[in-house]
Amino acid sequence: MQARSGATQGALARRNRQEALHKKTHSPKAAAPKMLILGLLLIAQARAYTNDNDDAWINAPRSGSILTSGRVDVALALRPSADTKQRVACLSTEQLDVDNPSTTRDCFDVTVEGNTTKILEAGASVTLRPRGHWFKVELEMSGSAFAVAVYVADTTSIQRTPVGLAWDWGGGIGWGVAGLHIALALAGDERILPVPLGRAHLFEASEAQRRLLKPSLDAAALLNATDRYDDQSISTGDPLPFPVVHALGRWGVNGSLNSMDAGCWSSVKNIGILFAETEQWPSSDLEGLRRYDEVLVGSTWLGEALLRKGEPLPPIRVFVQGVSSGFGPSSAIIRHTNDRFRVFSGGKLEWRKGQDIVVEAFKRFSHKHPQANAQLVCAWSNSWRQTTLTILNATHTVGVPRCTKRQALEEVTPGPLPKSDQDHEDERNALADWLVENGIDRNAIAALPPLQHGDVPGILRKVDAALFPNRCEGGTNLVAMEALAMGVPTILTDGTGQRDTVRLAGGGCWPLAAAPATGGPPDAAGVEVDVADAAAALEAIYLDAAGARRRALEGAGRLRAWTWGRAVAVIAEAVLGSP
Repeated sequence: MQARSGATQGALARRNRQEALHKKTHSPKAAAPKMLILGLLLIAQARAYTNDNDDAWINAPRSGSILTSGRVDVALALRPSADTKQRVACLSTEQLDVDNPSTTRDCFDVTVEGNTTKILEAGASVTLRPRGHWFKVELEMSGSAFAVAVYVADTTSIQRTPVGLAWDWGGGIGWGVAGLHIALALAGDERILPVPLGRAHLFEASEAQRRLLKPSLDAAALLNATDRYDDQSISTGDPLPFPVVHALGRWGVNGSLNSMDAGCWSSVKNIGILFAETEQWPSSDLEGLRRYDEVLVGSTWLGEALLRKGEPLPPIRVFVQGVSSGFGPSSAIIRHTNDRFRVFSGGKLEWRKGQDIVVEAFKRFSHKHPQANAQLVCAWSNSWRQTTLTILNATHTVGVPRCTKRQALEEVTPGPLPKSDQDHEDERNALADWLVENGIDRNAIAALPPLQHGDVPGILRKVDAALFPNRCEGGTNLVAMEALAMGVPTILTDGTGQRDTVRLAGGGCWPLAAAPATGGPPDAAGVEVDVADAAAALEAIYLDAAGARRRALEGAGRLRAWTWGRAVAVIAEAVLGSP
């Protein structure tokens, strides 16, 4: 097989979402999880890599794709080392959801003509049988490996009303987590069959959940509704003859408000779900919202901000995300005399998440109570460097974590690239160095790599408090809701979208009063809490751990009662009409 030059930006554009089931390692044997943050927890991660020699990957199909045929054309891409003209590539397949999987493996020569380090493209074909199952397709070359997981749809018939969800399910990011749990909840409604219009990353789903969603995956193929992604236009191809729910955001041309998968337009009904951190709504945004039959907003605050404009809009209802059953308090918490007081903070590092307030409050608490041997457990990974840079507007910190080599490369590509363990380690080190520069002892820092949703309960069981002094949330902050559901004493801003979370928790949380924020990035909206109040709340939790635990359990009961099944009722009503 002859490799041929391809358009670098086009190849990278197809690679711009980190696929959680990609297995990319320097060695196929290097996939064992490793212990992080001084034995706090064991984190299992999806693997990615950057090889020092060849960099090879699969452009298509992408992980989570739903295929209509067992005969699959595989698009390969590689960025070869300059000094190697010929190498051997192997393409293997394996059935994933059976005890004794069938496997195939074919190897072929790849020859590079000329001295080039451009991205090259090549093709091969594989056959995946039987239908109705998940398969791994893996590329190995020069000691590196890259794999995707795909589903080959089975024949089916549809007995319920199909409802398309126009974004990817699963995959670790916020929208993916919401998509997976919305789909699972709607699948339990005997009237509705949720249909994935993007990709389905079900690696975190249980076997029972995958069985529940199998009719949805098969229906996507039957309805010819698979992988219609197009972020540039409001419609690609024929409209779909069933209702579609859209993820709304600034996905369109020049950052305009649009559906994440605008090609999935319905001829029947289009419902938008909106999470936005702004109070400024230009006429173009409002015009975009008027395309939809109904808009579900992520919080009461966001709905009020929209309605304040007094412009004609479609019906607006509040959609508060749910809490999955995996988040619940431990029956008992064991703490030893010399255990550290661990403070959890989660969310992408950026101005609106208020991590500078976390830093200052943690410093003040630590200086006042050195015997607590406090540790800051921060899950602040951010794949979008430009939003990280907004922390330069922060009130209580200076500077920003340095740009890593991989982040510098991403600045000239269309989107985030798959990252290796070393890439994540570089980012964690950059974050730790920035925290040290801002006055936190290095031994007090536990900087986590990007987490899968299933990792979060294990982390939260090991912390003593959670702090969310966020300046602005368009939604209710799902991580804060989950910390509350785990029975973690949780401190959070009583403002913007988190105001709904405070009300939902009742007296089972530690709310922080807020005033309008100033000095943020251009067009920023939000509120500011007093850092002294945040430090005082940490102190109160530390000094009365038993009392804090009792209070937190009250909030846990209330949050756990707000299941995804209850949350998606508003979606079902919007799609089908009030029962």
